[in-house]
Amino acid sequence: MLTTKFQSHIQLEEESLYSSN
Repeated sequence: MLTTKFQSHIQLEEESLYSSN
């Protein structure tokens, strides 16, 4: 459960980074 939440958070962060680029 916690891992899934963490992965979701990481995905959001990655999307933000890609958007920044």
